[in-house]
Amino acid sequence: GSEMCKETAPEELYEKKLTIQQLNRALAKLPLKQSQHIYAHFFLGKSCRAIAMAEQVSVRAVQKSLRSGLKRLGKILKEN
Repeated sequence: GSEMCKETAPEELYEKKLTIQQLNRALAKLPLKQSQHIYAHFFLGKSCRAIAMAEQVSVRAVQKSLRSGLKRLGKILKEN
């Protein structure tokens, strides 16, 4: 199946009407893998399973990456 992960974007993404530029700048501050996973999942709509298969890693690894990436993203967005 192509189920989506249970991860949700930080509230800061919804509260602030972010521009694409602001979001890209925040994503650029994340480790590469985390920003790639967030982009693939939230912008391209790929499931954790699809990302995991493409990278030949476990679904759990992708979920963990997403979770920590989103946490970091939330902190970065709060700072700005």
